[in-house]
Amino acid sequence: MVFKNVLDLLEEERGETAQSTDENKSILQESKKGLPFNIKEFSNELHRKSEKKNKEYIQFSQNITAHDISRCIRQILYRIRSTEIPVYADKWLPMFMRTIIGSSIHKFIQDNTSQFTEIEVKVKVPSLRFSGVIDGIIGNCGLVEIKSCTYSDYKKIIKSKKPRIPDFYQMLAYKYVLENFLPEIKENNKNLRQNRYEIKFLQFIYVAHDIISADIEDFSSALEIIRHTKKLLNSKEDDFFFMTSLILEPNNFDFEKYESYIRRKIDAINNYLNNNIVPSLDDEFINKGDCYFCLYNQICNNQ
Repeated sequence: MVFKNVLDLLEEERGETAQSTDENKSILQESKKGLPFNIKEFSNELHRKSEKKNKEYIQFSQNITAHDISRCIRQILYRIRSTEIPVYADKWLPMFMRTIIGSSIHKFIQDNTSQFTEIEVKVKVPSLRFSGVIDGIIGNCGLVEIKSCTYSDYKKIIKSKKPRIPDFYQMLAYKYVLENFLPEIKENNKNLRQNRYEIKFLQFIYVAHDIISADIEDFSSALEIIRHTKKLLNSKEDDFFFMTSLILEPNNFDFEKYESYIRRKIDAINNYLNNNIVPSLDDEFINKGDCYFCLYNQICNNQ
């Protein structure tokens, strides 16, 4: 009798388990969980996240940044005005991945050196509608910018011994505001250590983070670029052959000439904002090279 009861219990449990398994299968099918990783679905997820990230950034972005100095002036004005656009997602989703990689490289260098006297220095100049973050400062005379790039860009930088143009303008913008608007900056950042900055050099730390590039057709081409880069650096035994440093000083670069451009562009942006004007396509600060990746491409072409 006891044996029969045990068998009955086992049958009941088997029935409940079978029912539970069927329910779980149904849930998994509905939620698509438990299935292998799907790159297409991942791309769709990134698209949604990119859209959300960009929309939030545009909604709360009310200042000119140092990055803007090399960007098309219409793109800057549309963003600061929180202009509505049809699609907020990045046109090229790997850009999302590169942003994460770049942030990690910044953190790795900043967390593992004592050579910077100040890091992640926030600068805000309300009178210019300007804000930004300086990667590193050395004493009161040196600014440091950490940049990640592809190996193809890295090779060009090493050969030319010059920074990329947008990076140069970004650094020079920080030099300009630190030297000319420090009291206003210090009102918004009490942690600045210096009472005066006289920038004698701009230092660019470039780190090659990947080999994704339109001019690379196969993996062997990528390896050849890396081998060639090592040869250029004469760093066969160097563990950090993918990292290089460039220093610009007033004796080899006319900083004042380029600072004049920065002043004029910031003034132009503020003038257009104050008067609610969209600059014409022949404006000196229009940059048609930005059009492909620009989120405002569609509405800009209609004006």
